[in-house]
Amino acid sequence: MDINWHSILTSHFLWGLVIGLLIWLYTLLKCTFTARKAVKAKESVITALNNEKHKLRQHLQIQLDIEAESKSNQKKALEQLKDENENLRVTVQTLRQKPKREDIILLQVYDRAIHIMQERAPGFAPTWEGTLKEAKGEIEKANRGILPFIRRVIRPSSTPMIVTDDSKKRLETSE
Repeated sequence: MDINWHSILTSHFLWGLVIGLLIWLYTLLKCTFTARKAVKAKESVITALNNEKHKLRQHLQIQLDIEAESKSNQKKALEQLKDENENLRVTVQTLRQKPKREDIILLQVYDRAIHIMQERAPGFAPTWEGTLKEAKGEIEKANRGILPFIRRVIRPSSTPMIVTDDSKKRLETSE
């Protein structure tokens, strides 16, 4: 069997087959290189995403730590405010238990009466009762004017004596 190489090489079928195989080989190589590039790109994207995920986890952990510390500080501040509120409530309750106005007026009357009695005649009971009435009248007179507020604020023993015309006459006659 003698093969005629010339007729085979000049055959259009053979040339079409060779060109088709070359195109197929070229396409195969190009797809292989493209697939390798895609795999490398995919791996680089996966690596970048893993790095990003790691950074986000670190950021989230930092945020959680900061929020936990902030929450702890807020709880401490809330406890301090609760304690302060309780202390203020107790203080308000204590201040509400102040003596009544009538008791303070009576105290001022007695204080004034004692001062007047010591000036006039120490040791006499009738003088005590007279001066008590006089002091009560003076306190009532003082509560009707502008000075009631000052008298309520300032302690009775530190207030100056009110000298009226009647008391001047009594002081002059007793001397």
